[in-house]
Amino acid sequence: MVLTVSTINYELYANGNNVGEGHFTTEDIPEAGRPPLFANDNLTLSNTFELVNDDKISKEYLAITTNQAVKYEAKGQITIESFLTAVTKDFDSTLG
Repeated sequence: MVLTVSTINYELYANGNNVGEGHFTTEDIPEAGRPPLFANDNLTLSNTFELVNDDKISKEYLAITTNQAVKYEAKGQITIESFLTAVTKDFDSTLG
């Protein structure tokens, strides 16, 4: 049985402040063309996140765009599918 990523919806935080939302989907790709998931392995998925500067995140925007140390956190849900079923799981991941 092959497992694939169907959708990922997340909120991205920089130094504890919400800097926006992101979305990744392969729903428009037939299952056979989606990247497969394997146990005990990593999967890299390419996606673009549009960071928009405003008064609420100007400090974080400056830190990100000037290569300062930033602690990132992504919170959201991922839906994993096989040809038989779909399972949605919450996640919370940090970097930095």
